Amino acid sequence: MKTKVFSKRNLFLFAFPCLCLIGGVFAYWTQELQVRNEFKTAKYNTKVVEDFNPPSNWTPGQEINKDVSIRNEGTIPVFARATIHQEWIRRENVYDSNGNPISPLKGENIPLTFDTTNGSDYASVVTWGKDVVLLSDGKQSDIELGIPIVNTIKEARGKWLLLTDKIDSEGNLYFYYIGNIPPGKETPRLVDAVTMHPDIEPEIKGEKVWYDSSDNKVTQEIKNTTYGYENAHYTMLVNADTVQATSNAIKAVFGNEENAKDIVEYFAQNEIMK
Repeated sequence: MKTKVFSKRNLFLFAFPCLCLIGGVFAYWTQELQVRNEFKTAKYNTKVVEDFNPPSNWTPGQEINKDVSIRNEGTIPVFARATIHQEWIRRENVYDSNGNPISPLKGENIPLTFDTTNGSDYASVVTWGKDVVLLSDGKQSDIELGIPIVNTIKEARGKWLLLTDKIDSEGNLYFYYIGNIPPGKETPRLVDAVTMHPDIEPEIKGEKVWYDSSDNKVTQEIKNTTYGYENAHYTMLVNADTVQATSNAIKAVFGNEENAKDIVEYFAQNEIMK
């Protein structure tokens, strides 16, 4: 009987499928890893808080309560600037005895100031909050607002600071709160009340009657020597600009404003925002 002899070639062909069979059961250790990172953003929410009931028949000398402050309802400290805009606008025309309308006419602005026996004064007298101060820098107006004066910005920390009491051409005053408003807190009162100046008189104060040489009755109206404020609408608009309380944020928002440069520099040099 013949014995079948395997050649090297045949042995290789036999071993190859065996290696393939063994290789098919090889296993590998594997893992899939994941890390979840959550970032919760801050809540940014500020509002103007006001206690005010508008009068329908405001008269000279009458004081109206008007409490104004700014509240931080978010989760991070904020810096605030408040802008107060005032204007008087004629609601209805006022006529003289001849039926002629007296200027300003309906819809036109009445000046914020009027002449009194002691000089000029504002028609609306604002009672400011007890923590409102004015920076003494030589820019004070001839008409005083009744605001205490400080010599440096540092003295105004924790208070509202007015850099100049000169109302600009648009009827605005700008107040900066020197410090930060913590979450859930609000600033001291900026405004406490408003009173119509007690010396305001009507357009037509009365009339003067006499008889001429022919015994004819002559009547002459006695007009106010300045603007009257009857049939008018006075508005005080309070705007608030707030930003997160960091020097960089304050610089980005207010850095290009001429009036705010000293404020921005102060916060950059003093780390009171921390």
